[in-house]
Amino acid sequence: QMRESLLLLLISLSVSSAIMCYVCHTDYNENCWEKYEDTIRGCERKNINGQRLAAIGCRTIRISHGEERSLIRECAYTGEDVDNKMSRGSNKLLRSYTQCSENKCNSSSSFFSLFSIGSITIFALFSRM
Repeated sequence: QMRESLLLLLISLSVSSAIMCYVCHTDYNENCWEKYEDTIRGCERKNINGQRLAAIGCRTIRISHGEERSLIRECAYTGEDVDNKMSRGSNKLLRSYTQCSENKCNSSSSFFSLFSIGSITIFALFSRM
């Protein structure tokens, strides 16, 4: 009886301590742009390179390829906290990502979304020069 109670307590503590993130992708769910509140998930442990890792935070990735735009909200298992880190790939692919370590921190306001799209556009213009 005592052993079962202890096991149940440990399981509930591990579940409750999992970080909570919004998890969605605009290619599969258009609501991921603005109405993503129902996509909140507890981040489960994940096998990465042979290691079973707990999530360390949440991540938002914005991708721009020509006129196409995508947004990914996900659990983060590696990396560090960053805010709007920009990178440019081949064929005019632009990516901005933000990673944070608090529950539900990969949300965004309309201003933040507009700011990010504006940042990507400015980055694209200056990188052509």
